[in-house]
Amino acid sequence: MSTRIFSPPAQQHLLQTVRLELIGASVVPRCSELNETHHYRHTATLGGEVLRYAAVDEHGRWCALLGCSSASFHLKPRDEWVGWTSEQRESRRHFVTHNSRFLELSGEPAPASRAAS
Repeated sequence: MSTRIFSPPAQQHLLQTVRLELIGASVVPRCSELNETHHYRHTATLGGEVLRYAAVDEHGRWCALLGCSSASFHLKPRDEWVGWTSEQRESRRHFVTHNSRFLELSGEPAPASRAAS
């Protein structure tokens, strides 16, 4: 992983061209290896239902990896903020996701932040 310094115009170009791609089963091992090597938690294990995405630049290089997993069954602050009853939580929880992993790979936070927003 190399650090690249981008000028403001280059950053803007990258922000306008970065895209998210769903990671298929064939590249999950590569994604896991990068997370285990470079993520501060050094693990790629995600619980529940999982979706993995790569932020990809215009040259096909991965700028960031995002891992989303099933929401917690019960999280009091979330449930209070949303205003769900127990019945609503049970029927609507599948609409909520948890940002389980975020790994910036480009050496520049702008594209990674763009991918997360």
